[in-house]
Amino acid sequence: MLAAANAGLFADPKFWVGAAFVIFVLLLMVKGVPSLIAQALDDRSNAIRSELDKAKRLREDAENLLADYQRKCKDVEVEVNRILERAKSEADALQADAHRKLQESIMRRTRIVEEKISSAEKKALSEVRSSAIDRAVSASTHIFKGKLKGDKSSKLLDQSIYGLRDKIV
Repeated sequence: MLAAANAGLFADPKFWVGAAFVIFVLLLMVKGVPSLIAQALDDRSNAIRSELDKAKRLREDAENLLADYQRKCKDVEVEVNRILERAKSEADALQADAHRKLQESIMRRTRIVEEKISSAEKKALSEVRSSAIDRAVSASTHIFKGKLKGDKSSKLLDQSIYGLRDKIV
């Protein structure tokens, strides 16, 4: 019966599949396949760890570069603001200088015009006085010549002309 039971067992395909599996697993263990698999997994784990470390270093480098560029950008912005402030103050100084020079020019021209006006007034006044004197002298001469005769009239006329001229001028 044992033989008949064993014969039925060897005829069952499940038995042969199980036996083949057990033999396959035993062969794999004998050949060191688990250590090969463990080695392959360790190598893969090390490669992944190395790639992660490399990615971490690259990320740190990228963050450092970003911080560097942000700092440089701030520095450039500060420098631009400094340049703009300097340019503005120089422009204000130039504008103030131009305004001062314009005021000086206006004052100088005003003074020159006032001097010319004053000179013209003096000249006109002098011409009017001279003309008035000449007319007064001419009228006096004409009046005296008609009333006085001879040396006495000439002498009196000369004295009055010089006296009149000295008093008017």
